[in-house]
Amino acid sequence: MFWVVDSTKYAIGDVVRDTNGRVGEVIAIVGENYIRVRWNMNHNQGVIMEGLKRRPEGMTDEHLEFLDILRESGATNMFGAIPYLMREFKDLSEDTACSYLSYWMRTFGNENR
Repeated sequence: MFWVVDSTKYAIGDVVRDTNGRVGEVIAIVGENYIRVRWNMNHNQGVIMEGLKRRPEGMTDEHLEFLDILRESGATNMFGAIPYLMREFKDLSEDTACSYLSYWMRTFGNENR
């Protein structure tokens, strides 16, 4: 079990890191101050899963709506959507556009994203 020392609210499936850098996945919530974690993930798996589960910082509903409309238009396969996203939102770097697209793909069809 892992004791939660901050006020962060975790959900099952969230990716967590301990102070030693181990990466794990929350598999159970035990009361208000404890979570059960599976620690067998490597660092790269954790980074990928964490990025997919949380909306990237700076991403707005406008970005999600643009990607929805782009998909419906059929202008591109969504794996090729990064340049479209960067063209529409001039301030996006390629890395940021990639993280936005990854999040959109992971949450496509979800009501609360």
